[in-house]
Amino acid sequence: MKQMEYGKNIDREVLYHGNIDGVECAIVNTRGSHPCAYINVPKSILDKYNNPELDYGKWFADCHGGFTYADTKAPGIDSEKGGFWLGWDYAHCGDYTCVAYNGSILFPPHKHEHMWTTGEVLENIIDTICSLEYDAD
Repeated sequence: MKQMEYGKNIDREVLYHGNIDGVECAIVNTRGSHPCAYINVPKSILDKYNNPELDYGKWFADCHGGFTYADTKAPGIDSEKGGFWLGWDYAHCGDYTCVAYNGSILFPPHKHEHMWTTGEVLENIIDTICSLEYDAD
């Protein structure tokens, strides 16, 4: 597991890609600005809801800021599995999002902004997996 590096001059960097309780998941450093998290919704959950829509607005879980991504692939992740990926970001009010220039941080975090670590995002992924639900109505 790699650590989140704010200000790193990259497009995307995979910080973690693995399985938690049989659920494929990933954490990606997005442009050195903020982390994003992704989970591949297990077939057992998809089957439970009988062909749920590939729409993040119908899925609910205890994830940071709510789902903002739904697709058959996760950005930057090479996965043997197809499936259905849900994702969310750590670029909300109160989160630190870095503005970088040539690999250096232009603006340090304000005192009330949180710089998320890879470990903290991984803990949130576990909570998300445990609380995942779909609104079939």
